[in-house]
Amino acid sequence: MVAVMFDTYAVIKRLQESGFSEQQAETMAGVLQDTQKTSSEHLATKWDIQDLQRDIKELEANTKRDLKELETNLRQDMREMEMTLHKEIDMVRKDIDMMRKDIDVKLAELRTDLLKWTVGILLAQAAVIATLVKLL
Repeated sequence: MVAVMFDTYAVIKRLQESGFSEQQAETMAGVLQDTQKTSSEHLATKWDIQDLQRDIKELEANTKRDLKELETNLRQDMREMEMTLHKEIDMVRKDIDMMRKDIDVKLAELRTDLLKWTVGILLAQAAVIATLVKLL
């Protein structure tokens, strides 16, 4: 805050020239001086504004830096998640392949069992027919 000079002597002299008594002029000068002080306390100086502008630029630069860092971290996290996801997908594919192989083995066993039963039934039928032919 810059102090603004207030010439109380000049104000008192001027008020007295206008017809104020010395006491009235001194009182009025005091009131004017107090009012001027109160008003100037709430005014921003050029330096105050420059300080604020500098602070805003610094905050802007910090915010941009923080956003860039956040973006970098997010991209890294996304890459890591993508790699993890690919690994999990590969594991699921391997599990599916193992299940397919197990199913293929079980199907082959079932085919073998079915073939055994079919051959056995055919032989049994042939034996029954041969026996019936002999008996008739």
